[in-house]
Amino acid sequence: MKKFLKYDTFITGFAPGIILPLITALLAFLFASRGETVFDFYFRILKAGFVTHGITLCIVPDVILFFVFTRLDMLKSAKGMLAATIIWVLFIVIYKIF
Repeated sequence: MKKFLKYDTFITGFAPGIILPLITALLAFLFASRGETVFDFYFRILKAGFVTHGITLCIVPDVILFFVFTRLDMLKSAKGMLAATIIWVLFIVIYKIF
């Protein structure tokens, strides 16, 4: 457990917290696109009204990684992951308001 503590920094939690939902969205596109382009896929989700639902599902790996960081006692990385998750949630709230 102590070997992971050298990676316990804010940025080791924040960077994956921003990038992991994007990778999850890319995987969702690859599995659910039905041969569409990225823009067609996005507009289909937008037309159906599932944009915020999709973003929320992409945040789930962040929450899992947050619990992994807290379990490994990497609290600085957990704070970075929490900050990134809050940014994604603020994006959802702003999207819902406007």
